[in-house]
Formats: sequence, C-alpha cells, structure tokens
Amino acid sequence: MRIALTALALTGTLALAACASEGTTDTTPSASPTSTSSMSPSDSAAPAKVIDITVKDGKPTPNGATIKVPVGKPIELRVTADAPGELHIHTTPAHALEYTKGVSSITITIPRPGVVETELEQTGTLVANLEAE
Repeated sequence: MRIALTALALTGTLALAACASEGTTDTTPSASPTSTSSMSPSDSAAPAKVIDITVKDGKPTPNGATIKVPVGKPIELRVTADAPGELHIHTTPAHALEYTKGVSSITITIPRPGVVETELEQTGTLVANLEAE
C-alpha cells in the first residue's frame, strides 16, 4: 500500500512539473495565480510589477531575458500577440496563459526566491527567466 501511494504521488508530481514539449521536471519556485478582482485591499496598495511580452510572427520580445521580480508580490504577465498561443510559466505547479490575438494577461506571485522560466508552448522559445528575490 505504501509503495502504491508513493508511486502515485511521484507520478502526480512529475505530471504537474513536466513541460509537455520538453518532458523535463521543474524544480523552480511555486507561484499562485491571482486576479486583480480578488486581491485584498492591502494587495492593491502594492501594484503588480507588469512584464510586457510581445509575440509577433511567433517570436517573443523579450527573448531569453532575465527579469528581476519581487518575492511574494503580484506580477502581471501581459501578452500582446498577433495570433493566439500559450505562455507556460514553469512554477510548481505549472501555470499557463492561453492568450488570444490582442492583449491577454495573468497575475501570479512567486512565494520564495528562485528562477522561473516562461516559454512559448508552441515553439518552446524561452521568453524570460523571472528571478524572484
């Protein structure tokens, strides 16, 4: 019974932490998605750090940059795209933003120091490393 539970827990962990396009496990900090409508009054006093991402012809800007972000504070990833796609945020558990043509966004927090990769799912292109400190 103990072996079965351990195997089940390991399988679930690997499934959540793996990127479908790469098949590697993720050891980066976890993040919690939030929306500005659900933030408490104390959170609204500290505005989200906004990271603007542009995807044109399947190519992101920024492209592989390291961006310093605050630990435990809201971070808004705002995608302006010329076509729909998906942005993967390699946290534990992993998060994704299915963006549309135009502007889409997701707000997350990274609760502990570390580096979180963001990538375009369709191409596996690294958009940015979010360095939480």
